[in-house]
Amino acid sequence: MEPSVTELEAERRAILDTALNGTASESWPRVRQILVESPSLFTDRRIHTIWEGPTRGWLLPLPFEALRDFVRRYRSDASQHLVAALEDSNPNVVRYALHALSDVAPEHMAAYAGIVAGRRETIHAIFGSFGWEGTLAEYAIHLQDEA
Repeated sequence: MEPSVTELEAERRAILDTALNGTASESWPRVRQILVESPSLFTDRRIHTIWEGPTRGWLLPLPFEALRDFVRRYRSDASQHLVAALEDSNPNVVRYALHALSDVAPEHMAAYAGIVAGRRETIHAIFGSFGWEGTLAEYAIHLQDEA
């Protein structure tokens, strides 16, 4: 028997609550792991997918939810972790950090784009039915242009 929507929603909330338990420094490794495990739509093409908002069909926590809640809960402490994440070896972590920083500190996007200027991993960003594809460096410029 498949779990109900209510059960899945409770599981989603429990995962997020566990990830955000403790200080920002204690929570960041758990949030980072959720970002690392972000599901991709294009595994056959080795393209990472960034989820920028709700998408139908996914009831477990999407990475953007974990990051959004991390930023809301820890505010200025979260920014330190996000800036440090721009140099992470995992492209999922970098792209989600860029996206969060574009909301938290859009006035600094030019500096953040400079940090990732050499990153050539291909990503696909999705918000609802809209999509964008390019490299991490191009994504930073895209977010800078939108700021």
